[in-house]
Amino acid sequence: MPPPFARLLTDLDRALGSPERLDVIDIGAGSAALLSRIGAHVPAELAVRLRPAAVEVAERPPGLPRRSPGWRSRHRRSRGW
Repeated sequence: MPPPFARLLTDLDRALGSPERLDVIDIGAGSAALLSRIGAHVPAELAVRLRPAAVEVAERPPGLPRRSPGWRSRHRRSRGW
């Protein structure tokens, strides 16, 4: 069974008339697990039109699929208070 966000995104896509491009932005993405799960569980005809973007202040997680090209890291190492 697909995760709830994948089902919701599929329904939204249909309601919008299946646009040529559908941007999905995960703010506070952490490891971008949500975007990865969504991409793996939406129908193929939607997956090719998705443009996932992850917004996070941490460094890009190792192993994150390159399919998440929207990752922009603004991570700065903290030296404490």
